[in-house]
Amino acid sequence: MSTGLPSSLADRYVLTVSAGSAESLTAHARGLAAFLSGGPRSGRRAFPRSSATLPGVAATLLNFRQCAPYRLALSAATVAEAADKLIAFTEHAVNPKSLAPQGLYANVIHTSTFDGDAVEGQDRNYLLGLAASARHDQLARLWSVGFPVDWRHVYPELVAERPVYLPPAPLDRRRYWPETPEAATTTEAAALPDGDAAEQVQPVGSAQPGNEPSQLVADLTGLPTALRVRRLCGYLQAHIAGLLDYPEGEHPHTDIGFFDLGMSSLHLGQVRQSIIADTAFEPSATSAFDHPTIADFAAYLERELTLKSEPGTESATPVAPTAAPAVTKSGQPLLLHTLGQDDIDRLSAHDLERAVIEVLS
Repeated sequence: MSTGLPSSLADRYVLTVSAGSAESLTAHARGLAAFLSGGPRSGRRAFPRSSATLPGVAATLLNFRQCAPYRLALSAATVAEAADKLIAFTEHAVNPKSLAPQGLYANVIHTSTFDGDAVEGQDRNYLLGLAASARHDQLARLWSVGFPVDWRHVYPELVAERPVYLPPAPLDRRRYWPETPEAATTTEAAALPDGDAAEQVQPVGSAQPGNEPSQLVADLTGLPTALRVRRLCGYLQAHIAGLLDYPEGEHPHTDIGFFDLGMSSLHLGQVRQSIIADTAFEPSATSAFDHPTIADFAAYLERELTLKSEPGTESATPVAPTAAPAVTKSGQPLLLHTLGQDDIDRLSAHDLERAVIEVLS
């Protein structure tokens, strides 16, 4: 439907950014600007230039991100304009109110004075009228002061847009004194009867001798090297996405460093404990620094798991030898068409022969 407006106005969208603190909001805006423009980040390598479209970026920020107290809203007609406005905000974050004439609206909303269930009838029609008349700055200003805006009704054309990867908001780091694992184990064991104390010392879900093989180990059984690496990449992506609170369906890039993704040493320790529990293999304490991306760490993990499963060595995982048939746990054969060109190029002659035989059998 034609709006009768110039395309430079009709094709604009409001973009919303929020975080848990002023520092996190500034850092989040800086990271988004660097990602959208492919520009450098302080002390880190530049993001690869993003191919995301403005509707994809808008749909992700408006429909797939939760609102936090520290808010920033703006309108843009292009990805480049959005990046420029985000950069302008980071340069004047000390006095964000001065940016309102430039279409940047920043506020802190801990408790909204508006009734979230009251956006009915006249209120909804008012918001739709603002969008229809291309008054996007007014929409941005309303959201920044806590007015509940249902963006799916304001921009219905974005509902069909798939979310795109955007850097998540940095975590709000707080210092605290955690209880040491030794103290926690001692306290819990003291509260149990003697017969239960020994059982309590074992970590829940850890891969002990005699335990059933984990799903990860079962999935790795008999796979060619390239598919083992791919499965381990997916395993790491899923764990890290959960730790960093990625929106459902989004996963971190495999070629970006762990710390560039926003991970801390605590996160890396949690991933390491999951690997130990799921594979009974204990990565070295410096392995995340020696292999600093998901792709590098998955390749390292695959090599170590294969080495541990070789005859004559003490196996750290119940991974079957490579002579086992390469099928998934459900019994489905592994098909060559599931591999990309790069994966096929990395297959050894032996692995390629096995994959072909399994397809033909």
